[in-house]
Formats: sequence, structure tokens, C-alpha cells
Amino acid sequence: MTQILQILSNTPLWVYILFIFLINIGIKASKPSEVSLLKISILPVIFTYLTFHSLITQTSVSLSNITILIISLIVGVLGGILQSKKIGYSYNRKTKKIESPGTWTTLILILLIFVTKFYFGYMIAAHPSILIKNHMFDVSYIFICGICSGLFIGRFIYSLLLVEKSKHKD
Repeated sequence: MTQILQILSNTPLWVYILFIFLINIGIKASKPSEVSLLKISILPVIFTYLTFHSLITQTSVSLSNITILIISLIVGVLGGILQSKKIGYSYNRKTKKIESPGTWTTLILILLIFVTKFYFGYMIAAHPSILIKNHMFDVSYIFICGICSGLFIGRFIYSLLLVEKSKHKD
């Protein structure tokens, strides 16, 4: 318990602010809403940037790690497309926005990514030798980040497909 309190007390204030901001996004996504494509593109861009940033700065850049990242992104994208279809996103031609019935999945993904990045960031800071000695650390970190980023990318792609499909309906 003391170690957890020490970790939390040494966490910068901006991390808590980011956490509250992301929780707010996740809670809003749980309610039915209409969202522009621009807003839908924000989370995929942020999390994809963070994933590639993590690959470059917190793991060893190698062919195997890049391959794992690509595979996990592809799996995530496919999962995001299927999930979006199952949730029932639709496109409103009048408002030119994507309609979401509301889902807790966004909050769950945000929390998963946040906790993963927090945990792995702590491990890297507390035990820097882990980067050199443990290939499974890299694999786990890259795979989780890739899957989660891919899920957001998949949602965005599905939204683009809805818009494109609506252009051909007349």
C-alpha cells in the first residue's frame, strides 16, 4: 500500500488532469449522441501517436516489434470496424454527423490504454533495465497499445464507410 501511495504522490499533476479529461470523454460516449467526423478522428490520432511514440522511446525498435505493432493494429482495426457495426453507428445525412446509440466501450478502452501506459511508464522509470532484459515486456506493451489504437482507428474507418455509403443512396 505504501508503494502505491508513493507512486501516486510522485505522479505529475498533468497526468491526473489528463485522466479526468479522458474519463469525461468516456462518460459522454456512453450516452446517445451525434458526433462529427473531426471529433471521431481525435482519439485515433492521439492514441496512434502515443503508440508510435512508445515504440520509439520506451521499447527497442526492432523488426519483430514493428511486426507485432502492425499485426496488433490490423487486429484492432478489424475489431473496431466489427464493434462499430454491432453497436449500431449510423450516419445522419441532414446533420452530417455520426449517430452513436451510446457505448461504455470508449471509456473501457480509454481506461485500458491509460492504465497500460501508466503501468508500463512506471515500470520503465522504476526499473530501466527492464527495457534491455525483457523482450516480453516490449511485446506485451506494443501489442496492447496497438490493439487499443487499432480499435479507435477501426471506429473511424467505419464512420468514413458510413459517410461514403450514404453518398450512394438516392
